[in-house]
Amino acid sequence: MAEATLSQRASLILRSNLSQLLTRFEDPAKEIDIIIYDMKKDYAKLKEKSMVPFGEEESAKQKLAKFEKDMNEWKQAATNAVKAGKEESGKKCFDNYQAAKKRFESQQATYERLHSQCDVLRQQMSQIIDEINQMEAKAGEIKAMSAAADATEMVSDMHSGLSSGRHKSMFDKMEAKAAGRYSAAQASASLTMAMSKDPDEDLKNEFLGTGDTAFEEFMASVKG
Repeated sequence: MAEATLSQRASLILRSNLSQLLTRFEDPAKEIDIIIYDMKKDYAKLKEKSMVPFGEEESAKQKLAKFEKDMNEWKQAATNAVKAGKEESGKKCFDNYQAAKKRFESQQATYERLHSQCDVLRQQMSQIIDEINQMEAKAGEIKAMSAAADATEMVSDMHSGLSSGRHKSMFDKMEAKAAGRYSAAQASASLTMAMSKDPDEDLKNEFLGTGDTAFEEFMASVKG
C-alpha cells in the first residue's frame, strides 16, 4: 500500500478527534509536529516558486494600466480635435486611439491569465497556512491533554500511597518524634527553673517575718 501523502496525513489528523488520534498514533503530538514541519517546508518551496509568476503578474498589471492611460488620452485627444473642427487631426488621434485600444485589450487578456494562475497559487498557500494553524491548535490540545493525564496519574499515585498507609505511617512517626522533643524541652525548662531558685529564699522570708514579731514584742515591753 502506497504511503499517504503529506496532505492525506494532515487531513486524517484534522478529521480525527483526540481519542482517535491517541488510538492511531503512539505519540500524536510528535506525529503532528513532524507534519507541521513538512508542511512549512512545502509552503516555503511554494512561496519561492510563486515569486516569478507573482512578479510577472505585477509587471503585467502595471503595463495594463499604462496602455489604458494611453488609450484614454488618445480618445480624449480625438474628441477634442473633432469638437474643434480639426477633422484631420482628429482622424490621426482616433487611429492612435484604436491602436492603443488593441494593445490594451491584448494586455488585459495577458494580465487576466496571469492573475488567474496566481490566484490558484495564493489559494494553495492560504490553504497550507490554514492547515498549519489548525495542526498547531490540534497539537496544543493534545499536549494539554497529555499534561492533564500526567497530573491525574500523579494525583492517583499520591492517593494510592496514602491509602496504603505508607505516608500515614511516616507522618505518625514524625508526630511522635515532635511530641517527644516537646516533652523533653518542657522537662528541661522545669529543671532549669528549679536549679536557678535561691534555696535560702524561704528561710530569709521566714526569719524576717519572725524578726518583725519579736521586735514588736520588744517595743511593747519597753513601753510597758
